[in-house]
Amino acid sequence: MFKVNPYHPGAGLMPTYLDRQDENIQNVEQMFLALMMNIPTQSFLFSGLRGVGKTVPINQLQKIAEDKDIFCKHIEV
Repeated sequence: MFKVNPYHPGAGLMPTYLDRQDENIQNVEQMFLALMMNIPTQSFLFSGLRGVGKTVPINQLQKIAEDKDIFCKHIEV
């Protein structure tokens, strides 16, 4: 029987389940609100080894920023 692993859908593809990302997304949404009110705030950095789940939440946050008319650029270094 073939089972699909929800934690390994492919590079940058939206998985069926985002494990432990709600807190990160809420923190960045709060940062967006502060930026919209011209309140200085600290930057947010996603880091980790390859394949641990950085790209999908970053893409999701970029969509949220664009919906709020905030310029957002995803740069991989």
